[in-house]
Amino acid sequence: MHTLNQEVLDIVAANADANRETRQVAKESVQALKDCGFYRMMLPKQWGGLEHTPQAFFADQIALAEADMSTAWISGIIAVHAFQLAVMDEAAARDVYGDDPNTLVSSSYNPVGAKVAISDDGFMLSGRWGWSSGSEHCSWALLGGIVHG
Repeated sequence: MHTLNQEVLDIVAANADANRETRQVAKESVQALKDCGFYRMMLPKQWGGLEHTPQAFFADQIALAEADMSTAWISGIIAVHAFQLAVMDEAAARDVYGDDPNTLVSSSYNPVGAKVAISDDGFMLSGRWGWSSGSEHCSWALLGGIVHG
């Protein structure tokens, strides 16, 4: 079962040149992918996801790349975070997807200059993280940090 349809692929393809010129994926493309459920493909059903197989996700990812590689790049990265959150403590998925299964999540695992302090409630991170493909479209971020000791 695929989430993409020709209408969505046409929107993505129509924005490809502008994406290259602005060096940013069009909001219209991201919204079309959100509306068709692409970003929920790997999200478990309990959080409002479609819970597709990785094979179905990869097939749609290939079709998306044929329409526009830049959109496929950021969208694949964003969409796979639903799978990552699904294998974390349930509280993480509830925090991110509890109110909105269409929440988009970016990531930056390169903790340049970041500090991690251990607290009673977990970890406190501070510092700066480098680029994160597609982050301008996301309301959450998974961040990397190094814990010593």
